[in-house]
Amino acid sequence: MNHTRVSEEERVDLSPLRELVERIFRVPMELLRLPKDLARLGEERGQEAPLLFASSVARERSRPWLMQAEIDGFLQEAQPGYFLTGFWGHGTNSYAFYYLRVTSSSRVYLRLPFGGIYMNTKRDAAQIGKFLRAFLPFEAMVEKGIMCSLLAVESMGRGRYEVVRADGSTVTSEASMLRAPSFGSFMEPSAEKTNRIERARKPSKCPTCKSKAVAEIQICRPTYSDELQQKVDAGLDRSGGCVMTLDDPAWICGACGQQIYRRSSPK
Repeated sequence: MNHTRVSEEERVDLSPLRELVERIFRVPMELLRLPKDLARLGEERGQEAPLLFASSVARERSRPWLMQAEIDGFLQEAQPGYFLTGFWGHGTNSYAFYYLRVTSSSRVYLRLPFGGIYMNTKRDAAQIGKFLRAFLPFEAMVEKGIMCSLLAVESMGRGRYEVVRADGSTVTSEASMLRAPSFGSFMEPSAEKTNRIERARKPSKCPTCKSKAVAEIQICRPTYSDELQQKVDAGLDRSGGCVMTLDDPAWICGACGQQIYRRSSPK
């Protein structure tokens, strides 16, 4: 359904979003820096209307970029002024809080896991709150001229970050920062490296923080069981969504969020 037409009531009623952001995530609403032309989207793609709010630029598109396989399209095609935030999901475990923003110097795609049947809602809400309180002020540094540009993708436990600092140097990382947000490291002179780690088999400990909570990333969730739920709660199992690409991490550290890729042949 095309949802570019919204009522005046939808334009002004942000109370559902405020409930989610401030009461559940415990994040001050002003940190989101909402655009003045924000409006709630109507029904699309599913059984019920999503809790999604979008700018006029975002509403010009017939449907938003919400799926894992659509991230590259967002990064390549979304225009400055594009903004979308809120909650949406499908299936049993592909539910998330969304925060998408494009400016002339930044592209941000946050799809933070929350609300799925296999998820720990209380724990995930605390993690999202901690992450947003760290990331949103960091993102605002672009507008203040402290950074030249920012590309940030955090989606269902997978991360990709690229920062061009004021001195022209570039810092990149492919580690998820959802569980351990440390954005100050991007501004440190020693941080200029790509944090990609590969192993031939699942490591017994995280190469970065030495935690034993290294989880296999499952592509499409298997049948629910008590044993599976115990692994999820212990951080030893993680859903990777239902879309596979040619370069997906195989494991993830439940403590620091470090992604680990499978090496094609042992070295």
